[in-house]
Amino acid sequence: MLTDNYQNENIQSDNPGGDAEWQESKLKRMMDVFGCLFAVNVCFVISCLPIFTIGAAFTALYAMMFRIQRRDDYTVVREYFMEFKANFKKGTIAFLIILLVCFIMWGQYTYVLNFEGPLALFYDVVVVLETVALALVLPFVFPLLAYFDNSVLNTFKNAFLLAVSNLGAWIKMFVAWFATIAFSFGYEAIILNTWYLWLLIIFGLLAYGTSLTAKRVFDLVDTTHKEKEEKDEEKKRIKEIEEKKAKAPKRSIKEKQALVASMQARAEAKEGDVVDKDKTTEYDNMSKAVPDKELDVAEEIATEEELPCEEKTINEAVVKEKSEKKLDVKQESISEKKNNNKKKGKKKSKK
Repeated sequence: MLTDNYQNENIQSDNPGGDAEWQESKLKRMMDVFGCLFAVNVCFVISCLPIFTIGAAFTALYAMMFRIQRRDDYTVVREYFMEFKANFKKGTIAFLIILLVCFIMWGQYTYVLNFEGPLALFYDVVVVLETVALALVLPFVFPLLAYFDNSVLNTFKNAFLLAVSNLGAWIKMFVAWFATIAFSFGYEAIILNTWYLWLLIIFGLLAYGTSLTAKRVFDLVDTTHKEKEEKDEEKKRIKEIEEKKAKAPKRSIKEKQALVASMQARAEAKEGDVVDKDKTTEYDNMSKAVPDKELDVAEEIATEEELPCEEKTINEAVVKEKSEKKLDVKQESISEKKNNNKKKGKKKSKK
């Protein structure tokens, strides 16, 4: 079993024996991981024996690797076969799709051997492109099935997109699996001397190492997705505020002042502040001009915008209105003077 009792990363340097405790904890953690990898590897080999269950076995293998990274408390054998059962359908379908694609590609390749010229070249290019696409998809398919709850087709699509957008991670995972398998099984002497290691630990080691890389990619995807959701929620909130503002009735400056006064009176009543009687009476009289529904909407808009009220804006509007009125009066007086001067000029000309 794995537990969380090994996190002694912040040991103080002045603690006598602290380094020794940390080393002992680290060693214990490594031994626990090694034991889990050994048990998971044996379970994986057993569950692969029917051949068509290899996809479900790989999915369960990666699910256990992610659990080991999280340091969950679990029993290895029991949890492995629970994951195997839970992911059996999706893992098997994914594996059968991969087998079908490989069979089609092999058929295309053998068919191309019977042709020469431009047609053969065209089929060669098609087979190469299909091989590249399959190679991009394979390293991420089963980790995605183990980590995310998604359909099989979407998993293949996401595996391709992740590989293209994270080529460094894809290269690490691809080389770890396929280079190791090709090197071991490509030479008879090597496989004859290492076959028992494959049965005991090598599958677990490869899955653990590649799961670390996959987990970093998945964490980056989760972070990006959360940031996108937060931005969408913020846009939605701003849109709702704008809609509420658009629906709110247009008021004159006096009505807005009454609205602000009513909002202030409500806020001070909620906080329990002591207010002067004259001021309270003034608020009550002004608030009668504003219906309760409009007050609720105005307070909701002010709260969502994190603004106490529109008092500053209203005061600026009042000053602006007064200045506009003064300008109108001045313009009227100037126009009157001009008219009077014109009339006087006409009278003089008549004389």
